Amino acid sequence: MYSLIRSILFRFNPERAHRLALGVLHFLCKLPFGGHLLKALYAPKLNQKTVFGLTFSNPVGIAAGFDKNADHVEVLSHLGFGFIEVGSVTARPCDGNELPRLFRLPLDRGIINRMGLNNRGAMAAVQKINKIERKTPLFVNIASFLFLKLVSLILFPLLFPSDMVYSRHLLNTLTSMAEGSMQPMSCISQAT
Repeated sequence: MYSLIRSILFRFNPERAHRLALGVLHFLCKLPFGGHLLKALYAPKLNQKTVFGLTFSNPVGIAAGFDKNADHVEVLSHLGFGFIEVGSVTARPCDGNELPRLFRLPLDRGIINRMGLNNRGAMAAVQKINKIERKTPLFVNIASFLFLKLVSLILFPLLFPSDMVYSRHLLNTLTSMAEGSMQPMSCISQAT
């Protein structure tokens, strides 16, 4: 089965194959019992862990870069991941690098990713995240030249997840940055 799917996907350029595979996943989840079937097929073995007050069904998650705009969180949660990280998200929409930017290395069974930071920006990410029914721990990777400062914005709610005021502040900060009403440096100084 893997060989058949691989041969089909390899007929498309890597970016298009990625979009096609995600489209099929969305289609399957819309079928009656499709999501339940995927959950049954990919249910992780009981390996639950609690870290910093967050419970993970297992230690395997999907990293940022796979779902840059939080478009696929709900369908990815059917595949048994212990957590989902979306992004990288920039303050404003970004096209990323020029095409082609994703290259297969079939002999090495690898891929070269030169996608860049293509995403619809913080405002779009916030709007999507606010609509998602979270069944799996969700993290947002924020791309910025202020990365080290922003890490503190992200780590605090992970370390203290019950502090929803701070989590709301993070989303409000991202929204303000996206709207241009707050400069990155001012949001950092207000949050720390």
